[in-house]
Amino acid sequence: MKTFICTLDYELFGNGSGDIIEDIVKPTERLLAIARKHNLKFTIFFEAIEFLKIREYNRVNVGRGLYKETLEIVEKQIIDAYLAGHDIQLHIHPQWWDAVLSDGKWKVGENWSLGDFGSEEKIYSVIKAGKNYLEELIHRVDTNYRCIAIRAGGYMAQPGKSICSAMKKLGLVIDSSVVPGDVLMSSRGGYDYSQISPESDYLYFDKLSGCESSEIIELPITTFPLRRIRKLCSISAIKARLSNKKSSLDSFAALGNNSLIKKIRYIFSSQWQTFDFCILMPDIQRNFLKDALRSPKKLFVVIGHPKSFHDDKNFSFFMNYMASKDVDFCTISEFYHRNFKA
Repeated sequence: MKTFICTLDYELFGNGSGDIIEDIVKPTERLLAIARKHNLKFTIFFEAIEFLKIREYNRVNVGRGLYKETLEIVEKQIIDAYLAGHDIQLHIHPQWWDAVLSDGKWKVGENWSLGDFGSEEKIYSVIKAGKNYLEELIHRVDTNYRCIAIRAGGYMAQPGKSICSAMKKLGLVIDSSVVPGDVLMSSRGGYDYSQISPESDYLYFDKLSGCESSEIIELPITTFPLRRIRKLCSISAIKARLSNKKSSLDSFAALGNNSLIKKIRYIFSSQWQTFDFCILMPDIQRNFLKDALRSPKKLFVVIGHPKSFHDDKNFSFFMNYMASKDVDFCTISEFYHRNFKA
């Protein structure tokens, strides 16, 4: 039987832009409503550092109330999701670590790579702060909760040795940052997962990072080959880009000093696309799922981003299509306790 783990990255846009209510809370509520109809439980990767930064702003600016109610809404949504049976785990975009609010807009740092964010001590401090905040949040309703998994922002978990070291010290046993086959190099950071097979069910993150131990499980995000132009021209992707033009333009600019011709070639080339049920059109989903269900691969970690969820039919199609299939849906915590927890 195939196993599917449906994950959500609960976050603003990487450059700090976006509206928390419109781009995170409301689309998350729609996703949760669809999941409820199918009795699906998500694993929600909560981007703790950006909300920790907002909480710090609220403490310093007592009485101004710019984000007080917003943060309360976010924390309530996460707690309610947990109480409804969804799994909550840690997501970290390190560019928020040094973010500042200027003229009502967040300005994030230039380095977006968790694996290359500085010394081992600094990376440990960032992950620890995020984990502590998340556990403090969920402990309001369940003191037995323990955060066990992390996903690096932008999938930038290379180099991984310092991340591994921090994870072991903090009791984190699962990473889900790797996008098999894919390569990204930009001015903000990058990764090279080209040597990792998309057919892998799970791996060991410490082994991938050059360590001798096999203690940290890697649950790679499901990928498949797709021409970038096909994704970029889909209605859902266009809506996502139009909803935040600045983020889209920044992403294009971050390709670096490549000439316009090289950037155009990049757009028309193939990539290893994550299976994102928020933006992939039904025809693309159908083609992939037909092949996936016939393949020897047993575990599929699929992903969604509320900030890019502009068309309910995409996720609804995924759930309706899978309803008649002999598959098991579970969360990361459930998968870990079934397969690895002694």
